[in-house]
Amino acid sequence: MGSFLISGIDRYEVKIDSDNWINAATLKVASYVLPRLSPGEHVILVRAYDKAENHTEDEIKVIIAPVASPKITEYPGNIISPGEKLTLKGTAVSNATVEIHLEKKGQTPVIFNAAADKDGHWEVTYENIIQSGAYEVWAKQILDTGAESLSSNTVYIGVNSWLWRALQWLKNIGGLVIAILIFLVAVLAGRILLLAQVQNVADKIASGSS
Repeated sequence: MGSFLISGIDRYEVKIDSDNWINAATLKVASYVLPRLSPGEHVILVRAYDKAENHTEDEIKVIIAPVASPKITEYPGNIISPGEKLTLKGTAVSNATVEIHLEKKGQTPVIFNAAADKDGHWEVTYENIIQSGAYEVWAKQILDTGAESLSSNTVYIGVNSWLWRALQWLKNIGGLVIAILIFLVAVLAGRILLLAQVQNVADKIASGSS
């Protein structure tokens, strides 16, 4: 704080990185608890104001070390329709909160949580309808202390539309119809050939009798 007189301090303000200045009134009587910070380097600025609104400023850099990233180990590569539920499984730190991000290009990410058990295993089912399209899914874990990890591995999930499902159904039905038609044509051709052979034999018998 340089030569600023501590006895004349009216209030403190704190700024983290490029965020807005926030009132840190507790610094006058106690320590100030920072909000949860993402892993990496952060610049923390502190201003002290006197009652005449003069201020002095100082800064400090802190590095937040990340905890181990969670892993997504089981996921569907493809969902048949938007109405089908999405279930994910993975591993994390024991009892951690796993924050899952479901992202489609050009849209707001969907974020939902899972809870790891004491052995570090987690499983979650997203109950809401997922619109058709291609999605990236990744996760991070948050400990009870507020520390959070870097991103997990990214997995990719495709969600098919109802139209696609209908077309697939028609395609399957179409294939069945074609197979039946081929069978009927083959049977008909066989009968025509048999009738031709019978007629040929009959013609020979008739010609022999004459």
